[in-house]
Amino acid sequence: MIHAKATSATSALRRALACFFVALAVLAPASACNRADASAGSSPPRGQRSPSTRTASAAQARRKIGISAAADPASIAALKRLGITRVRTGIIWRNYLDPRHFADDRSTPVGSGGHTPPEFFAMDMAAFAAAGIEPLVVVHTPPDGMTLGAGITAMPKFMAGLARRFRGMRWEILNEMNGDDAFNGGWFEVSNQRISMTTRGERYGRLLRPVYDSIKAADPSATVVTGGIDKSLTAFYKGMVATAAGKFDVFAVHDYGPPAAPGFVQKSEEMRPLLHGKPLWCTEVGNDQANEASQARDLASLLDDNDRNDRYDRVYLYTLIGDGNYGLVRPDGSLRQAARLLLDRKAP
Repeated sequence: MIHAKATSATSALRRALACFFVALAVLAPASACNRADASAGSSPPRGQRSPSTRTASAAQARRKIGISAAADPASIAALKRLGITRVRTGIIWRNYLDPRHFADDRSTPVGSGGHTPPEFFAMDMAAFAAAGIEPLVVVHTPPDGMTLGAGITAMPKFMAGLARRFRGMRWEILNEMNGDDAFNGGWFEVSNQRISMTTRGERYGRLLRPVYDSIKAADPSATVVTGGIDKSLTAFYKGMVATAAGKFDVFAVHDYGPPAAPGFVQKSEEMRPLLHGKPLWCTEVGNDQANEASQARDLASLLDDNDRNDRYDRVYLYTLIGDGNYGLVRPDGSLRQAARLLLDRKAP
């Protein structure tokens, strides 16, 4: 899934300020939190912390929480109210390149940074930087008709250009490659039962390997995150590392309910032994129950479990505003019960 939120019309003032803030973002060094995440594997086994380590981990728990969100003023105001400083947003690759796919005034509902030409994406990154919010950018949906072979040539060049301009960024490469062809140009043929999940992982690795190398050559401080997957994790991972061993900084999973908490635990227990110390992020976790109390209990349960057991180095909730009952904040700005639980979590 990808966050959907209607954004405000572009103003002349925002256009003028964009270049200034983007310059600040480009000049900023990689954040210390990236270095901390990268060293996560050197810590004691999950669930075996000493009491003092558990206390330190709990004190840092709030910094592990992010959420899918847009960069419009209403979303940024909600993020500040909730004390969340990390977001997952994105680029629809096809739309970034082809102006026929976006709305000039940004008044059309957009998905995860989609419908955005380069100028608008730069303004979004500037708005996040000005608010002290750190984005994870998922790049998905290749240009219409592009084959995987062509993508293996084109995507490294595309990502190198982004990495040079937006330094120190976290880039998530594609989205749900094991379950949704709409995000991935049909490259992994998810409806074809004759293709194994291991083969899909191998295909993804063939793409990921040159993309990783091109990003790192353009910006060594960048963080490369695998596209989040939600099932057949071991088979996909083994196929991926067969063709792209060592060509990622973080492995990502997705998890949905109701309830989300059991899968959240199971997926971490499945992946941690395979990663040998590499960071593990849950880049989408959500619950679309209309019953707010049930949704809040489920999300509170998994976040509390992550505090106790350090299952994931980062957790991005889905989603801030919109997409039915997934949104933790209503379109009018009022908070659902699940959002209020975030207010009660103690900052470091």
